[in-house]
Amino acid sequence: MIFKEARDVYWKYYISLEEQFMDTQRYVEFDYINNGRSYSMEYLKLFQAVCSEVDVVGKVLAAQIDPSFKATKTTGINEWWYFVSRGDASLVSRKCKLLEEHDIEPWKGFAVKINPIPGAKKYILDDTLSPKAKTPEWWNSYNSVKHDRTGKYERHSTNYAKANLKNLFIAFAALFTLEIKLLENSYNTGDDRLPVDLESKLFTEDFPFYTHLLRV
Repeated sequence: MIFKEARDVYWKYYISLEEQFMDTQRYVEFDYINNGRSYSMEYLKLFQAVCSEVDVVGKVLAAQIDPSFKATKTTGINEWWYFVSRGDASLVSRKCKLLEEHDIEPWKGFAVKINPIPGAKKYILDDTLSPKAKTPEWWNSYNSVKHDRTGKYERHSTNYAKANLKNLFIAFAALFTLEIKLLENSYNTGDDRLPVDLESKLFTEDFPFYTHLLRV
């Protein structure tokens, strides 16, 4: 994959989702601490779209890193994450600087290994680590919202409430890290750029393919 393909096919869609999210700030302040539990229909739509794209880009990145990876209709997050994290172990601890204030580690603690038991599920959480690996909570929330929206998870709450601002922030961070890795892997130093209007407004790290850096 060349940089232009990664930019036009995947990154532009990410920016489109981010722009939709930024528009919601007119109604709910982007306060990660105090408004994190706020949920809405708009957040629900975005949460599902962002997490679905996480799955899409994760599979693309896995194939980019290891051509032996072949996604199927049944390929789950454990499988593609095994290939992605094996290609770049630093993704597990990669931090995103949200709105210049908060460090988010969307993939923290998520590690997958190949199951040594023949005939069993092949890609499983790595239980040899301490603490043991776990699936990201925001991903579990996404599945709850997707498959059991009216199910109870607290005494007076349903899974619908998991489509909240905090989970959406973290899901965006997860997608951002995958998208950036896709761009990094296809970046040709000095030749490839993202126009200023295609730079992230949610996350404030600088990258060599950001055009605004040329103006400093």
